[in-house]
Amino acid sequence: YSVTVAQGVESFTVNASAYLSSCSIKGRGVYNLEHGENTIKVQAVSERGDVRDYYLTVTRSGEPGDPADKPEANMTSNTLNVESPYVSNADPKEGKNTVEYLAENLKLPEGYRLVVSVDGKTVTSGIVGTGAKLSLFYKEETESTLDYYLLIYGDVSGDGLINSHDTMAVYRQILGITNPSSLEKLAMDVTGDGKVNSHDTMAIYRNILGVTLIDQSQ
Repeated sequence: YSVTVAQGVESFTVNASAYLSSCSIKGRGVYNLEHGENTIKVQAVSERGDVRDYYLTVTRSGEPGDPADKPEANMTSNTLNVESPYVSNADPKEGKNTVEYLAENLKLPEGYRLVVSVDGKTVTSGIVGTGAKLSLFYKEETESTLDYYLLIYGDVSGDGLINSHDTMAVYRQILGITNPSSLEKLAMDVTGDGKVNSHDTMAIYRNILGVTLIDQSQ
């Protein structure tokens, strides 16, 4: 007996039954399938103990690593906010915006690896800021399957710090001097009201002075 299944089928269930109620069947169960031919042995045992062997050949199409075997790319975390295409709540005050912290606290599907890059260059340690690219690569593939971007409210400059450079960036946006990206605008809107104005500048100043910290979990 033989059957061919699609490459995405990972198991095969044998639920054979005997023609005569006095006979029993050995070999029932669930079998994991490798790519190619898989031979499954099923035995019919008579009431007298006579055994007849049957062989099932289940051929799984494709090769290991084919697209059908590739899990869906995604990220999850218990401490960071992951909402494609952004990863937030990486509070600099708590040390959550380091490559080491991101690698430890972002959970990836089996077979994927995380690559952090800034301005096109891979970063393997240290602080990263708004705009850092968090890419998921599957096994040895050289092109990323999915990309996320780090978002730190108040860190407009992308250096991983919240300081006077960021307040100046907000002022320049208010005055219409600059044309920031959509991600930079999100980082400027620290009050979360959907606008970039003097309230955001004041909130950044208060964060710098330690009076009121910016809520990175918004």
